[in-house]
Amino acid sequence: MDWQQLNALGDQLRGIGHQRREIAERIYSEIQDGDQQESKELYEELSGLSDSAIELMKQQKRMFEEKLNQLS
Repeated sequence: MDWQQLNALGDQLRGIGHQRREIAERIYSEIQDGDQQESKELYEELSGLSDSAIELMKQQKRMFEEKLNQLS
């Protein structure tokens, strides 16, 4: 298991987390302002970021599972 790769995944996940938070705040604001079109577009962006984060977490999980299986 490569620590640098795990660290890079963690950095990517943190970056996506920050982006998601910012977009969620913008969606909330657009909803409050009644801008349905903008809020839907932002939601699509949020959804894509969420999918990216899920894939990164799965990759991280697989790395740990592989290492743990080698120890068994």
